Amino acid sequence: MSKDAWRFLLSLDSDLEIIRRYPDENIRELKDFILKKIDFFCNQN
Repeated sequence: MSKDAWRFLLSLDSDLEIIRRYPDENIRELKDFILKKIDFFCNQN
């Protein structure tokens, strides 16, 4: 796996950790951001 892929996965893990820790917060924006990040990464490769 490339360095970019590893960096992407690590950043995604930290984003998901926020969702796990604060499930009651309004995190729709963060979820949308994560989906955009995944989409962007997949379209680059």
